Amino acid sequence: MATVAMKRIQYMGYPVFIVTLNDGNSVAYLDYCPHKGRPITADGFRIEDDSIVCPFHSAAFDLRNGRLIRHPVSKTPCPENCSLIGVRLINGNPAGFMGEPKMPRLPEHS
Repeated sequence: MATVAMKRIQYMGYPVFIVTLNDGNSVAYLDYCPHKGRPITADGFRIEDDSIVCPFHSAAFDLRNGRLIRHPVSKTPCPENCSLIGVRLINGNPAGFMGEPKMPRLPEHS
């Protein structure tokens, strides 16, 4: 199934994205790739069926549960338990993080 809608919002000072899947269910995650801490919805990200692909190293995560489904193309492996940080939704609104939120950062250029 393809994703039908996505929006980005701020919740408690953190960037969050909410995705509505074709089946009508909405899921929300911190906009943070656990591989290197980059914003996963930065320019160039892709949604493929029920997964999101990070634009930096092509790590892919299942949008239904946040789990890593394709390892990044990088010399640096994903940390243990590499998953997106979920955001609980109540009536479509964020109602708490399911893990410790972290602020994403863009890579520094020398």
